[in-house]
Amino acid sequence: MTTYHQEGQMQLPRADAIRSRLIDTFSLIEHLQGLSQAVPRHTIRELLELLESTNTKLWPLKLTLEVATLFILFIFFLEILRKWLSNFSLFWKSGWNVFDFVVTMLVRIEILRVPLVG
Repeated sequence: MTTYHQEGQMQLPRADAIRSRLIDTFSLIEHLQGLSQAVPRHTIRELLELLESTNTKLWPLKLTLEVATLFILFIFFLEILRKWLSNFSLFWKSGWNVFDFVVTMLVRIEILRVPLVG
């Protein structure tokens, strides 16, 4: 089961396999670290500042995002309305339905810029 490589040096096949596996693992880690450093990093604040800027080149992007937001909100409203019409009392007994309702209302309030206080 043992193999001999150089004079007086004994190596086990299992040790060679483990060593090879470790070398492969470290090579993969180095590769992935290089990839993660190549990806540009942006914070949410930077993206929001970009969208709030007055740059006219970004208007199509802003419009697209706003229309997408309104469309998704409309779909959520339809889902809630459909569940209400099927059985209003059962709607409030499901925790997920209540969660969906609260999130949808908070998004609606944010979109319509309705102040929550005062």
